[in-house]
Amino acid sequence: MVKIGVDSSGHVKNPPIWIIATRQSRKKGQVTHSIYISKKRHEKLEACCKNWYEKVSAILIYKVVIPIFYEGDAVVVDDEFQGLEKYVERYLKRLFQQTYSKRPLMANPNIFFISGKYSPVKEAHIKSQRLRHKKTAIIERDPSFDREFKILE
Repeated sequence: MVKIGVDSSGHVKNPPIWIIATRQSRKKGQVTHSIYISKKRHEKLEACCKNWYEKVSAILIYKVVIPIFYEGDAVVVDDEFQGLEKYVERYLKRLFQQTYSKRPLMANPNIFFISGKYSPVKEAHIKSQRLRHKKTAIIERDPSFDREFKILE
């Protein structure tokens, strides 16, 4: 089982947000995907719906993981979502189930929330700090969340 580490620099309630997922691949080495959410885009997300904080957190994790996610992978998220884990996990699983409805192993990934001291979250944390300080290029800026919000309604 390969673990995808997810960490953010900035917080969903305190924009801007940089979020990154890292995956150690045998053939390609370390693969990453990153997203940046600006303050302006964040203001629009705040007004979107009920439970916006948990939904936006789940969607951000989902959007950053999907491009590097393969069957059998586990998603390991930094524990900064303390207290909201069960809601974020529930929304995240719903997104995966909708996307991979005909592939049961991909539709129900293992999701863990652990401290940033442990690998692979530690590697994601280092990369998120590089993103914040503009030492690494951001892959996606202010992506659309329309499809994901429709799934979570």
